[in-house]
Amino acid sequence: MTAARDLLGAALLLGASCARPAPVPSPPSRPAADRGEEKLLAGAACVDLTPSRPVPLGGYGARYGAAFTAVHDRPAARALVLRSRGRSFAIVSADLLVIPGALRAAVLARVEYLRLDGLLLAATHTHSGPGGYWDNWLAEIAGMGDHDPEWASALADRIARGVREASGLARPAAIRWATEEAPDLVRNRRFTDGPVDSSLLLAVVEERDGGSATIATLLGFGAHPTVLGSENRLLSADFPGVARRLFEEETGVPALLLNGASGDLAPVVPGGGEGFEGTDRLGRALAGRFRGMRAALSAPVGEGLAVRERRVRLPGVNTRGAVGPILRILLDPLARTFTPGETVVQAVKVGDLLIAAFPCDLGSGPGLALREHFPGPLFLVSYANDYIGYVVDDRSYARGGYEASMSFYGPGLADLLVGEARLALEATAPARSATASGSGGGGRRSRPRRRRGTGSGSP
Repeated sequence: MTAARDLLGAALLLGASCARPAPVPSPPSRPAADRGEEKLLAGAACVDLTPSRPVPLGGYGARYGAAFTAVHDRPAARALVLRSRGRSFAIVSADLLVIPGALRAAVLARVEYLRLDGLLLAATHTHSGPGGYWDNWLAEIAGMGDHDPEWASALADRIARGVREASGLARPAAIRWATEEAPDLVRNRRFTDGPVDSSLLLAVVEERDGGSATIATLLGFGAHPTVLGSENRLLSADFPGVARRLFEEETGVPALLLNGASGDLAPVVPGGGEGFEGTDRLGRALAGRFRGMRAALSAPVGEGLAVRERRVRLPGVNTRGAVGPILRILLDPLARTFTPGETVVQAVKVGDLLIAAFPCDLGSGPGLALREHFPGPLFLVSYANDYIGYVVDDRSYARGGYEASMSFYGPGLADLLVGEARLALEATAPARSATASGSGGGGRRSRPRRRRGTGSGSP
């Protein structure tokens, strides 16, 4: 695609990120926070994340901190707030590269009065979104660009506003789901025989009273949004933005794309193609798959809401995967200056629908191990609540490559995080119903044999 076409696309798409073809009706007046409501309530909102001035593009060190030159499609954050039986929880999908722990803390501070029981703040992992919001010198060099405190504060303000707006729109709701596989749209980007999680999971949040109007949708798919390479200088959400936009044009409500176990996965563009032509092809294919899944939605998942977070003490820094056993003696002390000593793993249960959120580029091996243990509808979410680098299965780590070199805590980290996620998920639902296995809900369960390596991080 030529530069002229890129700029034309920018002009056409300007201002379209949070557009809604159909207005959302105003909710009825309700008691503050609905803390005593027994039924499920849900509200959704969208806020624009386009910076008011040029900031670095986040995603590639090869850009050397260059700022975006124009807007192709405006990045945004979409928020969904759920409330049930005295509990409340917010899910946010933001068109960003990663979520530093400081950004999540800043958002939580701004919505403290909502008394949320939890916040899942996730990045779509676009490599062409705004950067400059992480005060970490290695992140700045590796692809985030120079830290801009004013922009970082404005970003937290906007995301918090989305959560507040979604909370104010909460109304009686029900959730249905469907799932299938898309092995033709994703591949292991390191090894042809490596693990691949090709799951698609759709959750539709609908009004429970007064018809079947949609409140929001959750789209689960795992692949790196890197169709746009480092040469791109236009602000964009990459293929997730196209898929989400097309879905929103049909439903008229926010669609939250949750990037799954995608640490070692690359997208496959149907028919080939790069740049914005490639993002359009892949986004349209993905939207079409999700659209087709709506015909096979399950029965409502139930009303209960449970949230668990586990603070995880991380093992010592181990840069052997990047520099080998000798040079790590010199590099490990340096790496400790930018790597956290602990992080958080999060689990959510809404009826029989499960969500497990990870603070990393989660690889397919660990993701598949968790799916094996929880065979029902499970959203795996990477780039959520914090960021600690890559986490791949032990076999992939031993084979080396970029993902292993960016795993700053050495082998065994996958076992640790998957184990913590299992404990968190089990704490939300010690006794799960038969519908968790897909036997009573009607959701589509077409699961061919998945490709995976041995030693996949199973606890």
